Amino acid sequence: MKRKISEYCIGKLLECNEITDSEVELYAYGIENGITITMNLCITLFLGIIFEQLIPTLLFSIIYIPLRSFAGGYHAKNEKRCFFYSIILIIICEIILNFLPNIDLKIIIFLYCLAVCIIMSLAPMVSENKPISNEERYKYHKKVIEFLGYSSASFIGFSSGAMGIILAVYVEAIMLCMKKINTLIRNN
Repeated sequence: MKRKISEYCIGKLLECNEITDSEVELYAYGIENGITITMNLCITLFLGIIFEQLIPTLLFSIIYIPLRSFAGGYHAKNEKRCFFYSIILIIICEIILNFLPNIDLKIIIFLYCLAVCIIMSLAPMVSENKPISNEERYKYHKKVIEFLGYSSASFIGFSSGAMGIILAVYVEAIMLCMKKINTLIRNN
C-alpha cells in the first residue's frame, strides 16, 4: 500500500514537473518513510488513548524518537519485523506505564541513572544501515547528552507524564544493550 501511495504521489509530481526523473528514487523513499512514521505515530497515540496514558505516551515519543535517532540501538532485520517489534514495544511500555508510579522513587531514580550511564557509554551506536563519521559521532553524542538533559528535567515535576519520559530513557538503554549483545554474538 505504501508503495502504491508513493507511486501515485511520484506520478503526480512528475506530471506537474515538480521533480525530475533523477529525483524519483529519493522522493519515493521520503514519501514511504513519511507514511511509515505517520502510521507508527498514529498507532502509538491510539494505544496511548486505549491504555488511558495519552500524555505519558506523547512525552515518551517526544524523547524516545530523537534519542533513538541519535543514540542508535537494536534494529530488526526487515521493515515488517521492525513494525511488529515496535507495536509490541509500545504495548509493553503502556503496561509498564500503569505500574511505574507504584514503584519506589529510589528504585526509579537508580534505574534511571543506570540507564543514563549505559546510554552515555554506548551512544551513538553505529548501524550497518547508517555508518557515521567521527565528526558525526561527536555531534550525535552531544545531541544524546542534550536529550538526556531534557529528560532529567522531568524529575522536577515528577508526574505521570514524567513516567513516559523516564521510560523512554529506560527503553533506549535496553535497545543499546540489545544491539551490543547482538554485535558481540555475531562477532564470535
